[in-house]
Amino acid sequence: MTEPTQSGQPADQPGTPPQPPASPPPAPSPPASQPPVPNHPVPHPSAPPVSPTPPAPGQGWPAPPPPSAPYPYASAPPGPASGTGGVSDRLSGALLALGAALTIGGSFTTLNSAVDYRDREKDEVVVESVSKAWSHRTEFAEGLVSANGAVDRVQFDGVSLLVGIVAALVAAVFLLVGPGRRPALRRGLGVAGGAVLFGTTLAVVMESVSVTQWESETQEMSFGLGFYLLTGAVLLSLAATALTLVGAQRSTPAGPALPQSSHPWPTPPAAQPYVPGAAGPAGTAGPPPSSY
Repeated sequence: MTEPTQSGQPADQPGTPPQPPASPPPAPSPPASQPPVPNHPVPHPSAPPVSPTPPAPGQGWPAPPPPSAPYPYASAPPGPASGTGGVSDRLSGALLALGAALTIGGSFTTLNSAVDYRDREKDEVVVESVSKAWSHRTEFAEGLVSANGAVDRVQFDGVSLLVGIVAALVAAVFLLVGPGRRPALRRGLGVAGGAVLFGTTLAVVMESVSVTQWESETQEMSFGLGFYLLTGAVLLSLAATALTLVGAQRSTPAGPALPQSSHPWPTPPAAQPYVPGAAGPAGTAGPPPSSY
């Protein structure tokens, strides 16, 4: 018979093996629909923002895809003005130069003439007068005056025509020679020169028209070559002024056009949740945690 040991069990019988301690229950996992929360400290509100460290060359996030959205402008983007304004300026300068040339010719040729007869049969001329921009000549029949039968007087319509000629030539030079240099000044001079030439020539033309209203049964009045030259100068100066204004409006850069669609910019890639310790491309470490 075996003697019991101090533990109260026989010495030849093997003892019961010790039981391992019980393990604690597993922690509940977060729901599958919620991404894991990054385990990093929240910065203090008064702390300055920490900008993320850019990835090393050849590593980091992949480049975004090229934009596939349509061009945001319906036409070409706003840029410098086209050459339409320069062409219209040159044409306006040519019209002003031609109008000044017609005014020069009209200032030295006959504007209107009048012939007075002795009776209604108009068989005997008594007085004949010729008006020009710089002079007025009256010729009488023999025996009516004691002089040589002609009286010459100076007229000052040529002074106003000279002002219009100078203004038109100066404006024409700026419009023809200086394209692309100070367009506001150039076109302002073009409009001013055309307006001055238009006003001076129109005043002389209307004066010649008003003189013909005195025609009677014993008097015949007619227009001369100078009247028609000044009438052409009136029309050319008006056309040059209008063309300069239209060219100035066309050469003004227009504002940006409306976009073709309501979403003309490329859509950025969707944000991905940050997982601590996740590896980036080519086995590199992921982006640093954001402080926001």
